[in-house]
Amino acid sequence: MKKLLCLLLALCAVCTLCACSHIHVRDDPAPKFEGTFTGKVVDKRDNTLLIVNWAEDARDEDAGLYFAPTKSAPEIAVGDVIEVGYSGLIFETFPSELGGVKAAEVLSQSPDTAGLYREAFRALWETEPGLNEGVTELAFDFAAAPDMTPGEKRAVAYLCGSELAGCFGQLGSLSELRPDEPEAWMVMEASGVAETGDGFTFTVTKRPLAGAASASLADCTAKKDGNGYVFTAGTLETED
Repeated sequence: MKKLLCLLLALCAVCTLCACSHIHVRDDPAPKFEGTFTGKVVDKRDNTLLIVNWAEDARDEDAGLYFAPTKSAPEIAVGDVIEVGYSGLIFETFPSELGGVKAAEVLSQSPDTAGLYREAFRALWETEPGLNEGVTELAFDFAAAPDMTPGEKRAVAYLCGSELAGCFGQLGSLSELRPDEPEAWMVMEASGVAETGDGFTFTVTKRPLAGAASASLADCTAKKDGNGYVFTAGTLETED
């Protein structure tokens, strides 16, 4: 009888431990497997990196953005290509977040092209500010600027949208947008990319959907400087 009682108590203890373990696993955001993620850093804030997929088989297809919280962030520069060790779990936020980041190792460097276009669109936004009145939504057209991956283009749209108009910037051309409130929308476009000996030239244009007016900075220059570019704004051109 005592043996039976002891066995029953042992079974209860095991069940209790299993139940506690189940609750712990359910509440723990890190699953029981690990993964690595190869990404290019397009922005950093405090201890969080914003990266785009830079794996060979995905960089030209994946337009996703990923947060990677890591204590290594202060030692990592925008433009660095890194390998992130994480739990394997990706949270469905926007941008997505890599769960359980354990390490981030720099593999190589890549020119910060996204940062260059951010600077160019910032300069354009500050030019002819009257065109910005009433604009609360931004779309970005990179059809004529093939020097970035889909992820980098998405990063520029996201970062410039939030910085310039406090919105979620979208990717799209003037012909693709058919919003219900056109007066709230503006398309910012990069075009005319031409390589030079030490970088390239390009034009950025902004066009509010309401009306025919536009403003451009033509023949902007991007001169290579280490892991980035030195941006020089081009000539202002306007259309009424």
